Amino acid sequence: MESEQQPQLLKGINYGLYNFTKDHLTIMRDNKSLLNLRLDKISNTSVVNRQDVALELQTDELGDHDTLCEMRFYIPSKADNKEDENEDGEEKEEKEDKDEMEEEDKPETQTKAGAEILNELIVSKANLKQKAGDIIVSFNDLPFIVPRGKYSCDLSLNSLRLHGPTFNHIIQYKNITKAFLLPKPDDVHVLFVLNLEKPVRQGNTPYNYLVMQIKKDVQETVKLKLPPEELEQQINEKLKEEYSGSLHDVVAKVFKSIIKISIIIPGGFESSTKHSGVKCSLKTSEGILFFLTKSLIFVPKPVIYMKVDEIRGVVFNRLSTHSAHKLFDIIITLKNGQSHTFSGIDKKELDAINAYFNNLKVNVNIGKQDENDMADMEDDDDDDSRGGGRRRSKPKATMMQTELDDDDEDEEDEDFIAGEDDDSDEEDEDFDEEEEDEKPKKKKPSKKE
Repeated sequence: MESEQQPQLLKGINYGLYNFTKDHLTIMRDNKSLLNLRLDKISNTSVVNRQDVALELQTDELGDHDTLCEMRFYIPSKADNKEDENEDGEEKEEKEDKDEMEEEDKPETQTKAGAEILNELIVSKANLKQKAGDIIVSFNDLPFIVPRGKYSCDLSLNSLRLHGPTFNHIIQYKNITKAFLLPKPDDVHVLFVLNLEKPVRQGNTPYNYLVMQIKKDVQETVKLKLPPEELEQQINEKLKEEYSGSLHDVVAKVFKSIIKISIIIPGGFESSTKHSGVKCSLKTSEGILFFLTKSLIFVPKPVIYMKVDEIRGVVFNRLSTHSAHKLFDIIITLKNGQSHTFSGIDKKELDAINAYFNNLKVNVNIGKQDENDMADMEDDDDDDSRGGGRRRSKPKATMMQTELDDDDEDEEDEDFIAGEDDDSDEEDEDFDEEEEDEKPKKKKPSKKE
């Protein structure tokens, strides 16, 4: 039996009453349809600003044409509804007094129930809430710094669900391309970074990277909620019934096994303080630049990831021998024309960083202004007209030399493939340095010597 086609309201009115059918969310006004949305097109829902319900729509078939990705419903409060009531003086006042007395007697959660009720109905009708039997393992209140807040994580057979105080996200495993386990130079925290092919959204802000900041000394024990034998048949991965140890280590091992992604760890670079990253700033954002085996990554926000074979050249700025200059800058220009300036790096790290780029055969140059500074100081340290009176132009990335010795023929960085050999560091034997991920991709020739 076919359902009767509802007439469409074409007056431009954008408010009405919502209703649910078996597989649709509808909004009606004067017995005419304003909206008819298939429930299986809804990928996520959350309450925003107490009175808004934000829907995220599936974009798997996103092409060159415009596609609706998000929709918001505003649920007016009772106070807003009272202003629209068409009642006469005394009757209206008596009703308002009665309503106010009732509101005072109700708990706070009931006064904001409109948006929450609709949100819960959408979660239920669209089957967005995972069944308890589908969850393999859960982590409670993991500390995220991108996006900021504590989120509980549920890992199922094919998706990761994040539960936050305001937002909930469902992330399919196929959307997670790679992960990084990065110890911070403060020797207190470890960053666990997930790279997403399609960003999650909170309001108008997209997040292509999720960054957890976990203390090294926090211990955790988690147990699988499904029998390991059953899971081994479904995901073709041998799992332990229980994982225990440092929280960052447990999280990384569980994510690697269930999601089947490589966890990239630093290797090959060591700063003056024996760390794999250096403190610096990207514009006004302070962070850490990690020098990995085949790539660089700046964290925490914004996360900038650069493969070495995508780098056209590097310029070191502010290398003047003036005693007042204890910091220098690095300008990294990519082959696609983009450039990033990492400023405020301690000069103690210069030798290690220079050796890192030289070993990878990346062009390194000194900024023009620094060459002028050093030449002026050699001629006459006290000549202000030459040393300090002249305004020097800021070096540009386009001034770099670009002979890269057939870099285009180098083997592509294999960050996406999990290493399976046993040559990694002993303390990080379950994770992969990039140099160990040497499984060639489909058409890449071998590296020329």
